[in-house]
Amino acid sequence: MNKNIKIIIFCALAVAVVVGASLLYKTLSSRYDPDKAAAAQTEQKAASQQETAKSDTANTETANTETANTDPAQNNTTTDNTSTDGGTTANATPSDSGTANTGPADSGTTGGNTGGTTTPAPAPQNSVFSAPDFTVYDKNGSAVKLSSFNGKPIVVNFWASWCGYCIQEMPEFQAAYEKYGDDVVFLMVNLINSDTMQKAQNVIDQNGFTFSVYFDNENSASSAYPTTAIPASVFIGTDGKVSAMVRGAMTADRLNKYIAQIYPAAAG
Repeated sequence: MNKNIKIIIFCALAVAVVVGASLLYKTLSSRYDPDKAAAAQTEQKAASQQETAKSDTANTETANTETANTDPAQNNTTTDNTSTDGGTTANATPSDSGTANTGPADSGTTGGNTGGTTTPAPAPQNSVFSAPDFTVYDKNGSAVKLSSFNGKPIVVNFWASWCGYCIQEMPEFQAAYEKYGDDVVFLMVNLINSDTMQKAQNVIDQNGFTFSVYFDNENSASSAYPTTAIPASVFIGTDGKVSAMVRGAMTADRLNKYIAQIYPAAAG
């Protein structure tokens, strides 16, 4: 091949390489601009912070909002704004959340967690829906329906022998039972699906409690009133409607306040 032709070809290839490299550099430069990238990251971070702030604000407003009852004539309960018991209107079906004990691991079978600690007092759910019926069993295996007590004020308490706060509040229920037991029905419902009848009965016998104890053998009561944690209490008026659903251990004053909502004589 002629030497001049080789030189021409070499020069052409060199020019092509230079032009190609230049085009490649311009393409990559246009795709990645450090200033633009930094600006984009800043905008993205600011947007994320705004979304987080909106979410926090929404959660705070939800937590602090109290829904007024739409039918005051049906709801005889009052909200105690000076205590930690504040009230909210319940949904059309019972619901439950956040309380002292959630399972057997929380305390010993004789009541652990009592040692002078005071249980939190979650807000009650003031309600006006009709009380769902359920069937529980006494220690002899006889079935008892909630509806068999219709027309009377009823207090239902969900408990287990492993729940320290449950055992802590039982003397208050015993005192209320001795005071109002002729006029108010007390149903102390043991969640047997996480307990044993022997352990439950030992707690009753060792402490000399005389209120009525029933066992939720078929999960009928816990299904009618879902209890994700205990202790939990339900207060039902003479009209068969739920006055309040309360989570957390009771003090004497707190228990008497809710009994007074379904049995006005207790307010005297």
